[in-house]
Amino acid sequence: MSSVDTTSSDRALLAIGVISVPEQVERRALLRATWLHKPWAGDGGPVTAHFVVRADGAPAWLDEQLGHEQAQHADILRVPVPWDESRLRGPVLTLAAFITHAAQTMRARYIAKVDDDAYVHVADLEYVMRRVHAEVPGRNKYLGMITWQSWFPEKWDRVGFGWRHAEAERGGRRCHNASWAAARCGDGCGPCSGPFPFAAGYLIALSAPLAAHLAAALPAECERLRRAHDLVTNRGYSHTRIFEDVWLGSFLHRNPPRRPVSYVSTTRSGLVSDLEMRQWQSVVMRSAMVVHVRSKETRTLLALRRHMDGPAHCSPAANMSCARGCKALGVYLPRAERADAPCADAVQCRIATERSEWCRADVDLRQLIRGKDVRAEAETLLGAVQAERARLSRARDLAGG
Repeated sequence: MSSVDTTSSDRALLAIGVISVPEQVERRALLRATWLHKPWAGDGGPVTAHFVVRADGAPAWLDEQLGHEQAQHADILRVPVPWDESRLRGPVLTLAAFITHAAQTMRARYIAKVDDDAYVHVADLEYVMRRVHAEVPGRNKYLGMITWQSWFPEKWDRVGFGWRHAEAERGGRRCHNASWAAARCGDGCGPCSGPFPFAAGYLIALSAPLAAHLAAALPAECERLRRAHDLVTNRGYSHTRIFEDVWLGSFLHRNPPRRPVSYVSTTRSGLVSDLEMRQWQSVVMRSAMVVHVRSKETRTLLALRRHMDGPAHCSPAANMSCARGCKALGVYLPRAERADAPCADAVQCRIATERSEWCRADVDLRQLIRGKDVRAEAETLLGAVQAERARLSRARDLAGG
C-alpha cells in the first residue's frame, strides 16, 4: 500500500476533482462563472479544485483547447484515459485516474469527487471537512450520502438498492442464488458482492490514506474493465452505463484496508439538496452546501450563485455523532458472527447540523431565475461560449478533424 504523509503542515485540506467530458466547454465555463473560480480553482490554497478531463490520445484541436483553458484558468487536470472513451467506461476510468493521481501527487488530506452538474459552496464544504478531520476517528474516512447496494463484479452492474442495509439485503436477496443469477443473466452473472455502503454520486470524499489504499489496487481493476466486452446488465440488457459511485463502494468492499473505515454520512443533514427531487426544480434547502442541478440549466446555476452568496443562505454549525460496530451501520447479525464480521470495527458517523427554524426553511429560486440580471448574464456567458465553440470548430477544421 502506498504511504501518505498525513502530518505535514503545508498540506492542503481538500482537493476537489470535477469529472468533465473533454468537449464540455460550456459546462466548464458555467461552473467557472458560478463556483469553481479563484481562490478555489487551481493549486495553492487550503482547498483546490480542478476539472478532471480524460485526454489520452486527444487530437491536436482538442489538445490546443484544453491547453488554452489551462493557460487561462489553471484548473484543468488531464488524466490518462482515452479522450473518446465511451459513457460506459469513461466515468469509472476517469474517477479511478483521479484517485490515483491524487494519491500519488496531490498533497491534500482529503480528495473529493463532484459531478459537473453540482453547485458547491466551497467555504461550507471546507468547514465541514475540518470538522470531519478533527472529530471522526481513524485514518480511512469515506464521506457522502451513504446508501447501500449489491454488485455483480463480472457484469459491472448494481442490484438491490436500499437506504439501509436491511432494505438493500431484501432488494438483492436473490443475487447470491446461483440458479437465479444464471437465469437472470443468461450466461451467468458471476458472484454477487454486498450489500455494502457507498457514497451516492454528486459528492464523494476520501481521506488520503484511504485513497492511497484504493489507488494501489486500481490498476488491475481498470485493466479488467478495459478488457470487458459486450457487457450486459443483470436483466440481460446491453450495458450502457456503469454507475461509478456504486462501483467505488463495491471496490472498497472487495478491497478493504487493514484498518477500519469510518463512514461519514451527509444524509438528513440539510447539507445536500437535489433540485430534481424538489418542486419545480427550483426549491433548495437554505442550508445546502452541495446542490445537484440535473437540468444543468444556465440560469438555475447563476441564480444559485446569487442565493449562495447572499443573505438567504445559511451556514449551520456541524457536529459528528459516531458509533462503532455492525449495529452502528445498521447491520444486525447473530451474536456468534459479530466479532469476525467485516463491519465489527467499522465506524458510522452522522453529520448533525444546528439549524434554526429559519435555516431549515426552503428557498424558491424562481424569482432569481427569471430576473433580468440573471437572463442578461446567461446571454453574455452563452455568447462567449459560442464564440469559443466557433474558434474550436475552426481549429478542428484546420487540423482535418
